[in-house]
Amino acid sequence: MLLNGDSWIYGALSSDSALTAALAGGGGVVLIFPNDFETLPVLTYAVSQSVSTMDIWDNVPHSNDLVVTLDIYTKNDALTRPIEEAVDAVMVGLFFNLDFREALGDPSAKTQHVSLRYSRQGVLAEDVA
Repeated sequence: MLLNGDSWIYGALSSDSALTAALAGGGGVVLIFPNDFETLPVLTYAVSQSVSTMDIWDNVPHSNDLVVTLDIYTKNDALTRPIEEAVDAVMVGLFFNLDFREALGDPSAKTQHVSLRYSRQGVLAEDVA
């Protein structure tokens, strides 16, 4: 049983008022890679999922493990922190754990880039509905 994790995560991120305010004037929330690097700030996301071994009843899996990779691109390092805090509030609210954070800014391109990875095990279909 695979869930529609992409739309669940997109819905949670794009409907959060603090995150929307932090991304104002930019490219918003997009799947996998920014459309361009001129319209910043932008938040990209990708969802990986696998059938969970936690919830198997009668040899049928009933949940999924999800890993969400989020990348924040900004022109100014000061803008990165409010976006990161809003993303963290959304993901923690969905019971995800932060597994990885790395600042990957490119001074030559004058672009700040922060990569975040969150995970959650045992996501049920009713969690996503």
